[in-house]
Amino acid sequence: MTFLLSLLENAGVSMLLWGANIAVFAVVLCLTGQFWQCNAAPALRRAGYCVAIYLSIYWLPEIVSSLLALLNLCLPGVFPETLGVPLSLPAVGHSAIPALRVFNWAAALGAAWLLGALVCAAIRIVPRLRFRKWLRQNRRPLGKRAARILQKVMTQMDEAENLRPGELLDESPRPLPAHPHPRCAAYTVPGLPGPMCVMSGNMRCLLLDKEDYDRETLEAIFRHELSHLAPGGARLWGYEDILAIGGWWNPAAWLLRRYLREENELSCDALANRGRSAETRAAYARALTELAARRPAFLPGTAQMACGNRGLLRRRVRAVMQPPPRRRSIAVGLLFLLVALLSASVFFPAQMEGGARGMAVTEQTFLSDLRAPVDWRGTRTVLPAGLYGAEEAGVNGYVREGATVAGLRLFYADAEALAEGQARLAAALTERLGAPVKAEESETVWQTADESGARTEVRLARGDGFTLVIE
Repeated sequence: MTFLLSLLENAGVSMLLWGANIAVFAVVLCLTGQFWQCNAAPALRRAGYCVAIYLSIYWLPEIVSSLLALLNLCLPGVFPETLGVPLSLPAVGHSAIPALRVFNWAAALGAAWLLGALVCAAIRIVPRLRFRKWLRQNRRPLGKRAARILQKVMTQMDEAENLRPGELLDESPRPLPAHPHPRCAAYTVPGLPGPMCVMSGNMRCLLLDKEDYDRETLEAIFRHELSHLAPGGARLWGYEDILAIGGWWNPAAWLLRRYLREENELSCDALANRGRSAETRAAYARALTELAARRPAFLPGTAQMACGNRGLLRRRVRAVMQPPPRRRSIAVGLLFLLVALLSASVFFPAQMEGGARGMAVTEQTFLSDLRAPVDWRGTRTVLPAGLYGAEEAGVNGYVREGATVAGLRLFYADAEALAEGQARLAAALTERLGAPVKAEESETVWQTADESGARTEVRLARGDGFTLVIE
């Protein structure tokens, strides 16, 4: 049970942190998204999305913090010690005394997130399984003419991968292969709303709704769908599922999915037209425009060539016909990668020295550590200064006996601060445990029941020097 609660707490803090950074990145894209799409290199745009979506959960803030700490060692005072705003939820100890426990917000958020993620995953998985079953029943092998064109396109795209920057592909007329053997699975499926590719689990294939397209359109379709299945295009595949399942509660995640869908299409257009001449790019743009006249339909686990609104279609055609100069696209792409890195580092898990990351000890949760298991919060948990007016707490604030926190200790600067802190602690314990059975200047004792029902004493006393001990 303790292990499960720990996982839920970590999930709650992680998803809160990730959602906050995703929101920042989505706002940046709302303001500047079209600029990056028109001017940045596709590979660097893909890297920026990867940084912002995958690494902002915990790893990136930790990497940035470690890097800043290293830079401060090498160049003291030149770089800031931290980057971003600390984000945390109240830490909760699990005392054996029910009256001292407080509501575990982190675990509650983690449980709510997990339940929603499971529901969202089921909503996305079940239709895909049905679609795959329907596809197996209705698909038929690709005809010879379409298979010959597919093999020719695959050969040209393989050659384009070996081109140097600025080189053009040799697109001189070549005879189609007499006996085509395309390496990629492709089928004709009557009833589909349009040509598309499927990349779901171990199923990766091209799908045509019909084969009577003209040769120019068929080549454009195959180029685009093969780009979705190529490593460059496939790197963006699955991000939408991550955003939908992990960020189901976050409106910014759904907004980011729209930009991600656009990015997917733009990246595949660039990959499909690598090394091609202006004439063949124009043919691709014509096919794209003609297919866009159809009503788009998004099926589970599929990508269509002509998806998106009219604004996206205009940007796609412009990017195909007039790609930005290589130097400018790389420079702007690096800037986008930096912006994504900064967006994913705006919030980081609050972490006190040696403490549990993302979990803040407060006056309301401090007392819930009494009689709690030591391994619940770890042996290095640090209590912050300022609790009930204390000057110092730290690791020494915990008095441990075996696997249990037997006592809590606070250190004060003088007698006046100690007296004020004692009064506040006595009031807080009385509010939770009821009237004390013994009340003296140096010691106050309460009686309460622990989780086993046995009567348990809680004692607040002055220790050595200006110290208060709760045990």
